[in-house]
Amino acid sequence: MNKNLENSVKDGAANSVSVGAGEAFIAPYAVLRGASEAYLGWLAAIPALVGAFFQLLSPYAVKTYGYRKGLVLTGVTLNALSWLLILSTVLVSAETALPLLIVFFSVYVAANAFANPVWSGWMASLVPQNIRGTFFGRRNAVTQLASLSATLAAGFLLGFFQDGYVILGFAFLFSASFLARLASLHYLRRVDELERPAYTPVENPCQFVCKPFNHEIRNTVFLTSVFLFAVNVAAPFFVLYMLRNLHFTLLEYTFLILAAGLARVVAMPYWGRITELFGNKIVLVSCTLFASLVPLLWLFTTNFLVLAFIEIFSGFVWAGLDLSAFNYVLSSVNQERVPSTISNYNFFAGLARFLGPLAGASLIPFFDASPVLGFAGIPAVFLVSGIARLSAAAFLTASLHEERLLVPYRKRPILIRFSHLHPSRALTSSHVHGFKGGSI
Repeated sequence: MNKNLENSVKDGAANSVSVGAGEAFIAPYAVLRGASEAYLGWLAAIPALVGAFFQLLSPYAVKTYGYRKGLVLTGVTLNALSWLLILSTVLVSAETALPLLIVFFSVYVAANAFANPVWSGWMASLVPQNIRGTFFGRRNAVTQLASLSATLAAGFLLGFFQDGYVILGFAFLFSASFLARLASLHYLRRVDELERPAYTPVENPCQFVCKPFNHEIRNTVFLTSVFLFAVNVAAPFFVLYMLRNLHFTLLEYTFLILAAGLARVVAMPYWGRITELFGNKIVLVSCTLFASLVPLLWLFTTNFLVLAFIEIFSGFVWAGLDLSAFNYVLSSVNQERVPSTISNYNFFAGLARFLGPLAGASLIPFFDASPVLGFAGIPAVFLVSGIARLSAAAFLTASLHEERLLVPYRKRPILIRFSHLHPSRALTSSHVHGFKGGSI
């Protein structure tokens, strides 16, 4: 692997330390400061909406500035500085901290949202098409291992700061996230931009919908966004459910993330090989169907060990979903269209992440008063999310031509061996945007 790709892996690892030690604990921090269901809905929704609109600036910036590396470095620098803003909330009262947290976390998300499509186009020019599955599978495995290690350390750190000093532990975590993002910036500076896009088509969301250059891309983006809406009806409330309803400790919460994260590390290179053998669509369809089962499985147990196995299953599935969706978009458009396509994808995904939490937050009190099938409050929202995911996954499956899901006869033995594995599924990526999923 050449130096550029090596530095890209190191950048991803450093950034994942920031995510694992900081971003994964934003929601628990809010719960510690007294956040309600409605607040957690807004904490997920507002940054998602801000990020959705900042996605749209990326292709225009590339077209105007023409220097992708400089734009990415600018976004990453702002992203790093946002950790100092989040850190400042530990110094003020909860009444002041909670509104500020939404604002500062929105800055964090906006900076990432701006840089993500530009970074994707930059990487598309660096990574040859024939090794993308293998490279991104390896890179994602390294980044998830780094995130997992950071999360484990963070959980033990918070466990050490007990008896009213937990907020000090969060201060350490946010400081570490700032330093890790600075390290990420350092490695990004060492990645060359080998070529600049001669022409960067820019399409706003209306043009993307009404005059798509690729009909199938449009349909896939729409259906994936509907699926993400269904996911985010429940996603922001798993943390509150664990910490308040199930009375899990922060360390137990951490171990659930780690169970999912370990499965993701193991699964990423594996999914990379599968996408190269069979294409991205069969993986995308299969993983959306399996990911739909995760919130339904949470309804039938409160046992910590059983939930850990459910999260392992979830991590395995979300690893394939993330990788196949990302590679599908990269391989389905011309290189110069990558920033515009990804910004539109993330715009609609951001709208889904905005509307989903608000829908979930409004449904919780409704189901508290009117249980459905014996489930009330947050568990009832899990039920709704699971059914909605299955519906979206079914539409996604139906939108693909049947022959695209068939495996050539000579490759069927590999598929049979694949199906005999027992997937240990999935991770959770707190509130990450772009082509990163969750574990729920």
